[in-house]
Amino acid sequence: MLALPVMTVAACNGHAFGAGAQLAIAHDFVIMREDRGYWCLPEADLGLPLTPEMFAIISAKLPRRTAHEAITTARRYGGADAVAAGIAHRAVGADRVLADAITLAAELAGRDRRTLAEHKRLLYGEATRLCGAGIPADTGE
Repeated sequence: MLALPVMTVAACNGHAFGAGAQLAIAHDFVIMREDRGYWCLPEADLGLPLTPEMFAIISAKLPRRTAHEAITTARRYGGADAVAAGIAHRAVGADRVLADAITLAAELAGRDRRTLAEHKRLLYGEATRLCGAGIPADTGE
């Protein structure tokens, strides 16, 4: 998701824990439900150390203080707190999560893939290399 040469929007209409939380933040934008559902990295409470690849995604996408708190405390962030912490971009009512995500994705569609690929390489190249994903070479289709 980090290197995909298109704009991506995650619509989180419930809980996003562990790998699901990481998948959500790997998108370009995250829209969460404001009244229900948590974003959480529970590994600290489960006694499961993060891998370097997991940390690469988290550190590439979250503010440093948020990453520290999320990783070391397994805090559960509701929608409004996730927006305030820089995890989510918007928190909306349950009936708006998918619709707002689709609207935002449509607004962002049509950007030049080669330009996006280069920008994402600059932003996330180190993390994608560590994860073994690389950066897609052909972005013209």
